[in-house]
Amino acid sequence: MDKDCIYVFDRGYYDYKWYDKLTENGFKFVTRGVKNSIVMEEKFLESNINEDIYDTEVIMASTPDGNLTFNKYREIMCFDENDEAITFITNIFDLSKEDIVNIYKKRWEIELFFKWIKQNLRIKKFIGYNENAVRIRIFSALITYMLIYLFCKKQNLEVKYNILILTRIIRSNLLEIYYRGLITLSG
Repeated sequence: MDKDCIYVFDRGYYDYKWYDKLTENGFKFVTRGVKNSIVMEEKFLESNINEDIYDTEVIMASTPDGNLTFNKYREIMCFDENDEAITFITNIFDLSKEDIVNIYKKRWEIELFFKWIKQNLRIKKFIGYNENAVRIRIFSALITYMLIYLFCKKQNLEVKYNILILTRIIRSNLLEIYYRGLITLSG
């Protein structure tokens, strides 16, 4: 792990002892807050009522009676278009609250890219799991997708619908042998 990086991870990783280890070892992180987490407010840092963004210094716990974090963290709360609270937890105190929210938004763009890969490239499993094997699998899927996409564009076909059809045709005929010219069947 690199101490010059900011690690951004999903709210599925809410091991507060791990947060303490990261902080004590000098690693910076931003994550989403868990809805059922227990947060004890230490100090109200800043709020902007016009923007509905609240910034608080907190100590977190996994149980009501204890298991507290040893370090203090920063909880930034904002609201989505449905007025649902979205919280971000970080150990970075020297960036603005807007910067922290934007860092997490960049992570979300990566999630959308992976969603696109899953939906469009149909990568279900990897043959190998080292970096080279994963790269080869993703690049070959991207090249295949782009060739089919360009074919649809050149033929003036509706891209979204025809990519699916062409992919199915190619997949079902991939290992078939076709001969040019006359085919004779012996009977």
